[in-house]
Amino acid sequence: MMSGSHHSPALPDAGARQRALLDYGATLLVEAGAGSGKTALMAGRVALMLAHGIRPRDIVAVTFTEAAAAELLERIERFVTALKAGSIPPELELALPTRLLEGQRAAIATAAEALDEITCTTIHGFCQQLIKPYPIEAGIDPGATIIDPVAADLAYQDLMTAWLSARFGRARGDDGLGRIPPMQGLGSEDDFFAELLAIEPDDVVTLIGDAANFLRIKRTARAPRAEPDTDVLRRLSEGIRDFADWYAACGIEEQATAECVADLERLRVMLDGAATVSSGPMTGALVGDQLWLGGRLSADGLWRISLEEIAATRWKPVPNVRFNG
Repeated sequence: MMSGSHHSPALPDAGARQRALLDYGATLLVEAGAGSGKTALMAGRVALMLAHGIRPRDIVAVTFTEAAAAELLERIERFVTALKAGSIPPELELALPTRLLEGQRAAIATAAEALDEITCTTIHGFCQQLIKPYPIEAGIDPGATIIDPVAADLAYQDLMTAWLSARFGRARGDDGLGRIPPMQGLGSEDDFFAELLAIEPDDVVTLIGDAANFLRIKRTARAPRAEPDTDVLRRLSEGIRDFADWYAACGIEEQATAECVADLERLRVMLDGAATVSSGPMTGALVGDQLWLGGRLSADGLWRISLEEIAATRWKPVPNVRFNG
């Protein structure tokens, strides 16, 4: 032990700590509570690896957060600086009871000039370093960088606001919108979201924001497969047929009602056809395909279909159908 150094009481796990500092030929797992010195142990291990001639470029220290990686690198630099000056940090006294050997001091001096070659980063930062030289193969932007969670949240909110502005009214050339790809069909009579926005602007924007944030967290999420209740669809088809028969028996011609009946009849034919061509259960996707092939239903006629029946069948909007209030 160096003269004048601090003599701490022997720790119960002193042997395990010494091995963690000096055994470079084994894979070790260190389990310990908060504040027990795990970061100092890891930094000391790296510093002593440098003293034993291992090059900085050959060392990788990976942790979970940017803050932890920065603290670890700062401790490594502090230990290396102390060893280069000839002093032994208290955390390393278990492994270095005396001064460094001449060869070790030379190795530390050489390593101190190349500490920036140590890879000390987070798991995602390390993975990014591995794939960055191969952006085309990895399918990433060559200029992509790792940012901290706070900056990521700010960037996400900025892009989300810009997208909403571009999607629902502001010109793409306005401030901050140049990063948004051009959008086709905005403001046309088929712009389903624009119609919803005109009816319930606050609710629609909130719903879009919630959905986007969910998909940001769960990138691979998909909507569950929905299978409409065939009994409900069958009753809807029968109800449409009964209504059409009743209207025909009335002997009264009314243009709006006639258009509604004609649209409902086309819908009934589609539903019956879907049930006939399907070898399995009638699904929402199959009904949607039939609606797509059947052509556009008039807005007034389709809107008159019972909303309770539509909700019961769990239909989803399809591009060829417009709903007008």
